[in-house]
Amino acid sequence: MTDQNYDDENWAYEYCNSDFDVCIPLHRNFWYGVFPGVSDALFHIELGTKQIEERGDGPITVRIRAASYTGREGKVINNADGTISVRVVRDGATHFVVEGPEELEVPIVYLSRALREEPESVMVSEPVLSPDEASNHDISDDATEGNQDMNDEKTSTGETSPPAGIFPDVPDSSVLYLPLIRLSKLDITQGNPDGRFHPERDLNRAEFLTLLYRAKEIYPRQPRRGCYKDVLAGEWYTPVICHATRVEYVGGYPDSLFRPEAAVSRVEAFKMIYTVLGLDLNTNSNRLREFDFEDVHIDQWYIPFLASAFNDGIALDPKEDSLLFHPGEHISREEAVLILHNALFR
Repeated sequence: MTDQNYDDENWAYEYCNSDFDVCIPLHRNFWYGVFPGVSDALFHIELGTKQIEERGDGPITVRIRAASYTGREGKVINNADGTISVRVVRDGATHFVVEGPEELEVPIVYLSRALREEPESVMVSEPVLSPDEASNHDISDDATEGNQDMNDEKTSTGETSPPAGIFPDVPDSSVLYLPLIRLSKLDITQGNPDGRFHPERDLNRAEFLTLLYRAKEIYPRQPRRGCYKDVLAGEWYTPVICHATRVEYVGGYPDSLFRPEAAVSRVEAFKMIYTVLGLDLNTNSNRLREFDFEDVHIDQWYIPFLASAFNDGIALDPKEDSLLFHPGEHISREEAVLILHNALFR
């Protein structure tokens, strides 16, 4: 951990705990583990650059303790056991205690000073690795409290949460009905201001990327500046697009545009699912060949993603005797929900 860059911009996340009204800053390359009910602390979290499965795995610990630290409040102390930094909680009766080996004094001091009380409603709940190391868990630069609360009744995208997950234009006889309710209850999919879902409408690049980020519970904060000529600071989609670009989930076009409102093609959707959700490509078998689509050519860039989607049961089976897949066809809101549901609950 001593080889990490601990500049401010690399502390890009927060873990927030509403029970204790505290938010813990997270370095972009840190995993964390929370251990409730620890006898010597009211709250106990461990941090490190490797996955933390058991108490003691993390070299840095952050605790809330109802103990006396008279004379040590606001100080950094190095002793035989390592480095400890203590900060009084606002009630004056408890303390934040950050501890670790002496060589990690820099992140320990940062954590102590950057601990935040009275957290926002959005919490990061996934362990974190750097983008080039992440395979099973992908949260990277700028993932923290969002510029909007994804759980609000109405978000800045103009969508609204459905009453009990039910939309009047999605009858219970529809193949979409149960998957949509399931994703709606997880606050992944939402409706429109008119209360309908409009399953036939196209989904654009920004919207589909946002669905995937909600599924991963990644809520990037609003950056100080945009990342494309058409993705400017302050837009509802800017945090997700800029974060996804930085960790190389997605890319823009040679003209420095991202085209957030352009419709997503079917094959683009599969690539985004595998990339953002961190799914392993599965090309060992090839159900895709069984269908022998006339418009799918083996030398195309999307073949690994499309083949994996069929092998993994994510792609929808084509209509019987269909000779065309239409890889560049725009994905509808209905198909987006169905393939995302398949990806999450396969």
